[in-house]
Amino acid sequence: MVNRLWCEAAIPILWRKPWYYAINYRNKVSLFSIITSYLSNDVKEFLTEKGIKVSNQSLVFDYLSFCKSININVIDDIISIEWEDRFDEMNDDEPMEDPYTEIFEILKKHAITLNHFEISLQLYSDKNYTVIHFSILEFYNLKTLKISSPVPLSTFKFDEKLETVVYRNLEIFEVDSTYIYQVTCMIKNSPYLRELRIHDYILDDNEFNDDTLNLIRVINENCFLIEHLSIPVFPLLENHLTEFGKLLKKCQKLRLLQFRKGYYEEGKELEFGENLLDVLARETSTSLRRIEISHYIIFSLKAFETFLEKWKGQPAITILMDEFYFCQNDDSYKKLISKYKNEGVIKDINM
Repeated sequence: MVNRLWCEAAIPILWRKPWYYAINYRNKVSLFSIITSYLSNDVKEFLTEKGIKVSNQSLVFDYLSFCKSININVIDDIISIEWEDRFDEMNDDEPMEDPYTEIFEILKKHAITLNHFEISLQLYSDKNYTVIHFSILEFYNLKTLKISSPVPLSTFKFDEKLETVVYRNLEIFEVDSTYIYQVTCMIKNSPYLRELRIHDYILDDNEFNDDTLNLIRVINENCFLIEHLSIPVFPLLENHLTEFGKLLKKCQKLRLLQFRKGYYEEGKELEFGENLLDVLARETSTSLRRIEISHYIIFSLKAFETFLEKWKGQPAITILMDEFYFCQNDDSYKKLISKYKNEGVIKDINM
């Protein structure tokens, strides 16, 4: 009786985030049994035929109903406990069913309680990850979505579905590689978004001007709570600069601003740097602590000094640049940086 009461109290707590404990998940056969118990009878029969032991006992608790997060990497480790043991005994010519399809069908039934989702997909794989991408679109209650995959899904059908998605509670969105348009669709109804971490924006030259403008506009109209922002370098057009200025003014909690690969026009790097520094100095809130600059942007000595002078009175800023060759051999930059470090304007800089 005591054990039953203890379990009823403890299991809902332990299963909120069952993938984040400091344990070796590859040794947890009990977790394998729980996960496979949710599979359909057809899948259980298929696994049994392959020599993989699947428990047919009914569960005392509906464990997944308590689960608030999913980490596919950990689930991979868990299901590999039995799968790897039997892999060598299988006939290579036999067709292997996609192991994700059934799992994601189960997860979609628990979309209302699923708050956190992390997944890492391998580039060199013969698996069809379409089912995963489309399933993610149904996890409408997510607060955290992290996708490690160098190859995003880009089909008309997927984009059409993406346009209808609403992630009302999304707070953290992180992805290795994706299209600007897709990011805009993901966050357009996410007023609680705090972190937008995009490591690589895939560019569509024909739509780039419109896509970047729409992204900046969606952020400044909907994402007032943003603290960490990654955006592509955008064109030197009046509308873009105006909307970017609005973004800086409205997003008062912004602490880290990253410029990723984006617009590039040879010979315009200095002009872009000057315009960017001007907008940053005029419109940025006192919350901004760190700026990371793409190699598509460089600063003239005069523009950089003007920016630092205007920054006086605000918290010290950290500036990291992908390219700083333009000032490496120029003592004038070094003296300027030293001066403003001593005055407490610059906290750190990688020049």
